Amino acid sequence: MTWLPILATALVCSQLASISTVLYLHRSVSHGSFRLAAPARLAARTILWMFTGIRPRQWAAVHRYHHATVDTPADPHSPAVRGVWRVFLTNANLYRRQVQAGVPARFHRGLAVDRLDRLVFDHTRTGLLAGVAAVTALLGVVAGLVAFVLHGVVYIQQNAAINAFGHYWGTRPNANTATNLRVLALFTYGEALHNNHHARPAAARLDWQPGTIDPGWWLLSALTRVHLAELPRATSGA
Repeated sequence: MTWLPILATALVCSQLASISTVLYLHRSVSHGSFRLAAPARLAARTILWMFTGIRPRQWAAVHRYHHATVDTPADPHSPAVRGVWRVFLTNANLYRRQVQAGVPARFHRGLAVDRLDRLVFDHTRTGLLAGVAAVTALLGVVAGLVAFVLHGVVYIQQNAAINAFGHYWGTRPNANTATNLRVLALFTYGEALHNNHHARPAAARLDWQPGTIDPGWWLLSALTRVHLAELPRATSGA
């Protein structure tokens, strides 16, 4: 078993899933910071279907609920309440538990089920099987399964680090309980500028202070240049 293609495939899959989470799930669906064009939306939904098993409207509702209840006992994944390492190590399970417990209807506003959800994207197990099939077809069964597991670990922990460490360590230039972690932001497409995000949740760009970097904004800017994304006329934080 050759490790280089396994590691490369795991990294590509995890980063495609992370980019889709950052731009589509988080900044676009959850907060309406910008609108992706139909081809980009379809690509992001397909990537999430194959490589995460996430239903976007559920993820977005839980995330909105987090903003409304941040660092209180009702917050689904507050390290201040549940402990930083519990959130880091069990973040995906905390999301699942909140989905099962339910989120008030107002946090589902604008997250209606469409035809593609009913036909394809709500069938999350089928999507994950399609992702496994694609990777194993590329690398072979054993190497493909190893790559898919590694992808899952990287993706889950990359996102868990934002929820855990981004409410625990770092700077607080704005008056909220989240933190900015500039180094982690480089590896999470700017999402670890979490204090900035909680200050202006609808902002498409998070690198307001000198020395902060938001790679997610670079990707979004590239998409706008090729007409795959559209920013509001007045973009908060840009």
